[in-house]
Amino acid sequence: MKNLTLLEKTENHISSLFLNADTSGLFYHNYNHTLSVVEGVSQAAEILNLSDYETEVLIVSAWFHDIGYLYTRTEHEAKSIEIMQNALRPNYIHLIEIATTCIAATKVGVIPENSLAALLKDVDVAFGSAYNFKKTNEAFREELIFSENKAFDNETWRKISTNFLQNIEFYSEYGKINFEDLVENNLAAYAELQLV
Repeated sequence: MKNLTLLEKTENHISSLFLNADTSGLFYHNYNHTLSVVEGVSQAAEILNLSDYETEVLIVSAWFHDIGYLYTRTEHEAKSIEIMQNALRPNYIHLIEIATTCIAATKVGVIPENSLAALLKDVDVAFGSAYNFKKTNEAFREELIFSENKAFDNETWRKISTNFLQNIEFYSEYGKINFEDLVENNLAAYAELQLV
């Protein structure tokens, strides 16, 4: 039997955690979102010709970045970091500090400390704002209703969603080049959609 790589082990571990958890309320922060972010950072790493080490850090961080949602909605990034740190000990201690920084950067309002953290944050945000915004926005709304009992009338949700799109900031050159125009297009389309 062949030895699994760290990335294979990580994928298996995260897949197993999702498979064995109650994910009924995770309409947005689910396995598909995680997989999208993993694929997004993998693509970015290839385009940017990142080193094997940088690519490994990014992909591992992407797999773990939202796993905390399986256990808590408050401070879920901290829970994700805790799960990642436990999973990487003792064989991959050298990745823990940098992966912690990357995952911590995905928290709303946190400014990334380095280029890898910026890239992960930008790809994560892009999958909520740049790609298929109408679908992801409604999925997030459903998640808030189901998991936090937070219901919003359509006008309030429109204001929240518009404000979200208007205040997005990308921190990496990759994010600015690849996602800013998509977010602007979504903002324009979303504003038009509300006028109908």
